Amino acid sequence: MLGILAFIFVIGIIIIIHELGHFYFARRAGVLCHEFSFGMGPILWQKKKGETLYSIRTIPIGGYVTMAGEDVETSMVKVGQEVKLLIENNIVTKLIIDLKSAKYQHLNTVKVVEVDLYGKDSDLFIVVKDEEVVRYDVLRTGCYVFKNQELMFSPYERSMESKSLGQRFLAIFGGPLMNFLLALLAFFIVGLATGAPNIDSSIIGEVDQEGPAYIAGIRPNDELLSINGKSVDTWTDISTELDKLVGESAIIVEWESEDEFHNEIVYPEIIFYSAGFKSNPEKPFELAVSGINDQTVAGKAGFLNDDIIVSIDGTAVHLWNQVTEIFLNNLEGDLFKITVERDGKLVDLEITPYGKEVIDTQGFGLVDSMISISPVHKFSLVASIKMAFTGTINAVTSIFDTLKLLFGNDQVGVGDLAGPVGIYSITSRVASAGFISLISWIGLLSVNIGVINLLPIPALVGGRLIFLGVEALTKRKINRKLENTLHTGMYFALLSLFSFITWNDILRLIGLK
Repeated sequence: MLGILAFIFVIGIIIIIHELGHFYFARRAGVLCHEFSFGMGPILWQKKKGETLYSIRTIPIGGYVTMAGEDVETSMVKVGQEVKLLIENNIVTKLIIDLKSAKYQHLNTVKVVEVDLYGKDSDLFIVVKDEEVVRYDVLRTGCYVFKNQELMFSPYERSMESKSLGQRFLAIFGGPLMNFLLALLAFFIVGLATGAPNIDSSIIGEVDQEGPAYIAGIRPNDELLSINGKSVDTWTDISTELDKLVGESAIIVEWESEDEFHNEIVYPEIIFYSAGFKSNPEKPFELAVSGINDQTVAGKAGFLNDDIIVSIDGTAVHLWNQVTEIFLNNLEGDLFKITVERDGKLVDLEITPYGKEVIDTQGFGLVDSMISISPVHKFSLVASIKMAFTGTINAVTSIFDTLKLLFGNDQVGVGDLAGPVGIYSITSRVASAGFISLISWIGLLSVNIGVINLLPIPALVGGRLIFLGVEALTKRKINRKLENTLHTGMYFALLSLFSFITWNDILRLIGLK
């Protein structure tokens, strides 16, 4: 239940903020917005306020704002169609499409002979035939009457087409813009909540209670003095010394705790990010692997927790620093043949780790060591503002790095992307880590939505902005029928891609991929 609520909360905020961006700038330009919808599919709830129909639909993925002038057709009635007319002072105020509406049964049904409900160069009018052919003027603020709802006419001056390039740009770009602003706010909140690390001190702020440092006896507010005999005075010193010792299964740490000095062995957790496994600090003198599940590279290769590595590509290994060196030198992600001991028997496995290019995009190294401590954090408004921008910029950079991998690296493909099911799975895990982690995830996901929407592809915001750019350069408006055809065609192509990604998400969720 927590996962479902978190998913709806995260997706809901991102979608509503995105669509509000379109809605605000469109309304500000005077564009008629017929509907503001959260979700897709059948309607759960609707309410009309002013000119706009606000909707909540069944599937909480996506949303939209229906703006006047987006479609090629300027009228929702066709020549030859039967309708009813509500006429006041010889002007049509309502055009009834729902001929069975009990409210308008007293009106005659007529056939449309000619109609202009756009009025770019003239007044709105409709020509109908009952007993004779009659022409009526149409109220520009009148409306269609459908089953269970009314929809205003879309005259030229209320349509997107009538607005300046700048107004249309803002109405289209407003969605991604709001996503970036949401990300800035999210990362700012995270910065306020977590504070800025005090890197000028070697005093410990937090210690993971299941981590190597805690097991060795290190506690919050203790002060580290040395690592393997090298004195450390700042958190930078600590990071530098630990980086030098990546792959060491045991290090000597000296620290001070309440005026008492301690000097103990700490068994770091060595994490092989490229392969998806780590050492087991509880078995520091064995090459026993841990942290494996069906979704890790090692898990997919057939490794199990507590397998003991015996040899790599035929070379016997006895220490973690030997294994570390081999994996650190595998920059391209070449295949390894690894022999492990499992329940007293030797098992031969093959694994293809990720290369350095892939791992770098995730902000990790091929291999790292952790003793699971963090510095003291303190409140800092300036640092929080800085984090808002650096967090957003880093998220944007990460997305472009990932897109680069999709088209330039054989180890990453479309099948590795996450769709709604994958996002739900990630959101569930993040939610269990706490509210601040969830806010950070909102920031990251909001940036993703913003950037993806700005890709220069028809049907997306970026594609629509390209058409605006062409119009600005040529001083001529693009043929609306051609533009809509391209948007529609690409929409269905993206829908197919979306379905493929979702299917892969489901396979991963049930352990078949």
